[in-house]
Amino acid sequence: MPFTPILPSPFLTWLVFLGAIFALLGISEWAATRIGMRPENSRQLVHVIVGVFIFLCPFIFREPFYPLITALLFIGINLVTLRVGRLKSMHATGRISYGTVYFPLAFVILVALFWYRDPVALQVAVLLLAFADPLAAWVGRRYGHRSFTLWRDPKTMAGTTAMFLGSALLTFLGVALLIPLSGDLGLSRGLDLAGLPWPQLLTTVVLTAALATIAEAQSSRGSDNITVPLSAALFVFLFRSLPSGSLIPVLLWAAGSALLLGLAARLKALALSGAITAWGMGLLIFLSGCTGQSGLSGGWAWITPIIAFFGLSSILTRFNRSMVTVSNPGREAGRRNLIQVFANGGIPLLAAVAYGIWGYELLYPVFLAALAAATADTWGTEIGGWSGRPPRNIVTWRPVARGDSGGITLVGTVGTLAGTAFLAAVGLWLQPQLLSGVDWLAISTIGFLAATIDSILGATVQARYLIPATGRITENRSADGPEVVLHSGWSWLDNNMVNLVCTGSGAAMGLLWLAV
Repeated sequence: MPFTPILPSPFLTWLVFLGAIFALLGISEWAATRIGMRPENSRQLVHVIVGVFIFLCPFIFREPFYPLITALLFIGINLVTLRVGRLKSMHATGRISYGTVYFPLAFVILVALFWYRDPVALQVAVLLLAFADPLAAWVGRRYGHRSFTLWRDPKTMAGTTAMFLGSALLTFLGVALLIPLSGDLGLSRGLDLAGLPWPQLLTTVVLTAALATIAEAQSSRGSDNITVPLSAALFVFLFRSLPSGSLIPVLLWAAGSALLLGLAARLKALALSGAITAWGMGLLIFLSGCTGQSGLSGGWAWITPIIAFFGLSSILTRFNRSMVTVSNPGREAGRRNLIQVFANGGIPLLAAVAYGIWGYELLYPVFLAALAAATADTWGTEIGGWSGRPPRNIVTWRPVARGDSGGITLVGTVGTLAGTAFLAAVGLWLQPQLLSGVDWLAISTIGFLAATIDSILGATVQARYLIPATGRITENRSADGPEVVLHSGWSWLDNNMVNLVCTGSGAAMGLLWLAV
């Protein structure tokens, strides 16, 4: 980016920069408290002001040190003022929200990943955060009559439409103007507008806007302030790095997976939120596999294990629709929502994206290990439901109710072994030049061990709740269900968190295997 220092000293430049931010925030706070500006409007004004300042950082600072210090400073300030109820112009909202904390945190991550690697991706992401998100909120309040809720925060059709259109326009303007301005056409293949062929440019615009819109629609307590910029920056970076000849496979996957996941939602294998989340995650995984700079380039090698896991696991789940238990009365077999999709696929997504950014081919076994853990856990649960004998607690060996976390059976253990071995075999079949029979055995073992960790956590510290009205114990803490109180375990460690720990432990053991 063209570098234009405000003052000869970077430190003095930073002081002026920081002072300008505080001055404008002070004006916003005065407007909110003295002249009666609506709190929601003052909050969105602050959102835009801060967004403009961080957008300008690559033009003002040569190094990321002072921008990072600024972001870390505001993380602390926003946490404190949020707790003590100060700076209403920043925090005012009709719901509990940590968006003002997520905003600078997102900038820290963006700077760490893209300041040197691709500042255009960083700035496009900031544009969407600074302008598209407030635009969606304003349109939703003013014109939103039809509302919906995919996770926790209610959204409107008007606001979501505005988010998509605003994101598309900002992405187009950002890519078209910032790439020539930066003089960095080296990531791109072709020399049309912004160094991108027109089909690739338009695809970048549409799919970036789609991912940002999904991230905004599926937000909770301000989480879109981190998911919108990260998803947008990753997609812009990965798509600019796309090798020639890879555009058609990406488009085929984007369209084909949308149809398949729509069918899965219709067949009740996925909730709508789960289908939309799975589409976005699958797109990033496929794109990461295409852009990695090593011998593993090719999205199909990365997405096929995901398809195998989801497809066969969904079939097994449909056979167990009757497994609604006393301990898990709210279980809707097969209808995985966005949290369940992320709990199983979030760690594999991180491994794939890391490969797309850094190109280390040994991240593929780590990806498989995390996915093998998810497969082992899911198959063990579903196949274990066929057992003619009641399950036993893995720690105390006492009989427990069917479906109770921490319960195991011989049949379920065989299913666990079959699931992890199957997933590892899929990886070996796809990448025989990278993986050997020893790797297959190691990944299979890791998947089984991770599923065992899942069962131990489920038996010991996973949260369980008492339903006072009936005296029953449940693992579900649903806002729409009966009133519950914590009975045992850690309140934050629900079944989804345990699944995330399971896949995370699989990835960690995969890294340890590679290190040894």
